Amino acid sequence: MALHLPSGRPSLRRDLPTGGHLDRRAFLGLGAAGLAAAGLAGCSLGKASAPDTSKEEPVEGDWGGELIEPGLERPDVTLTTMDGEPFPFREATEGEFAILFFGYTSCPDVCPTSLALLSRAIDELGDDREDVVVYFVSVDPDRDTPELLARYTSHFSDRIVGVTGSADAIADAAARYGIFYELHEPDADGYYAVDHTASFTGIDGKGRLRVVWPSEVDVDDLASDLRHLR
Repeated sequence: MALHLPSGRPSLRRDLPTGGHLDRRAFLGLGAAGLAAAGLAGCSLGKASAPDTSKEEPVEGDWGGELIEPGLERPDVTLTTMDGEPFPFREATEGEFAILFFGYTSCPDVCPTSLALLSRAIDELGDDREDVVVYFVSVDPDRDTPELLARYTSHFSDRIVGVTGSADAIADAAARYGIFYELHEPDADGYYAVDHTASFTGIDGKGRLRVVWPSEVDVDDLASDLRHLR
């Protein structure tokens, strides 16, 4: 099924409370056919919540994720690479086939499981694996330094690149793609958990977000979708 978005720029709701820099939220309202299919993870949750797509027009082919029609443009934000260099996302990914996944390195379950799944699906592409880049965007910039992101992503695949940035830049990018996240207050030991959307999104070679996958997507279905999107 395809999720059909309204024409023009979608309405944007950002809620950045003033109660401390750790309590930040980002959410994009896209109406009833929004990106709620993404699901929400508290990095202990993997439950998906799908919109009613019973009245949507069928799309040719079998897809493991939800197609987005007509697609969303890449966010025009500047993040930070694992080398600590500025990363103007729209310019740097021009013509690139990419997957965008928002998470954090301290996540105990959803993030490592999803990155391992993405790595396996990309490897199924054989020689075409070099055409795909996964951008793992940290929603926890205070802890996830560029150096830590480099070490973390290296455990999964050379096709996975860690990206971070300022809290405002990350919130902006997340909001544009309907990603929710919330950093909880730290406990007595300074540890805090992060709730975040447990999904990843595919960007085609024309720079449009075209498909959203739940974290529990089948690896073969994901690999098949990647072949379709290329």
